[in-house]
Amino acid sequence: MTSRWTMDKRDATARRHLFETADLVGAVRLPAGAMRDDAGTDVVVDVLVLRRREIGDSPGETAWLDVADLSDTDEGEGPLSINRYFAENGQQVLGRHGWTSGQFGPEYTCAPNPMLMLDDALPSALSVWPDWHASRCHRRLTSRRCGKADVRMSARQGRGRASRKAAT
Repeated sequence: MTSRWTMDKRDATARRHLFETADLVGAVRLPAGAMRDDAGTDVVVDVLVLRRREIGDSPGETAWLDVADLSDTDEGEGPLSINRYFAENGQQVLGRHGWTSGQFGPEYTCAPNPMLMLDDALPSALSVWPDWHASRCHRRLTSRRCGKADVRMSARQGRGRASRKAAT
């Protein structure tokens, strides 16, 4: 899990560094506020699943190294700019692209969709990846224990929220 900036920053240095040894299997963008209960933050969160390449493996798809402008989103500050992977795979965005007021002016947000429950939408988004990755990721994200973390899905204020809390 990472903030949206890992994928959306125009400078692709961090993504290129990851790409040196791993391929993006898939990603899911969670809306702002999805981690509010446990992390106390309203940032847009991305779930990235990377597969480390074995020696001799050819690099995979590179679209996720780039950002793209979203058409019809210019409200005077230029168009919204997001990672090309999410621009081309809208089903992996569990919210709505939009503008919000940030610390330094207007900026991108992934607004919650009140018609979408995250506890239903996340397994569906994970299911588009190759079967062995999807089932493995879904089990880990929705199980009671995930390494040292307790990961659960809960519904609050009419929409689902992904929640992560340290296991005791």
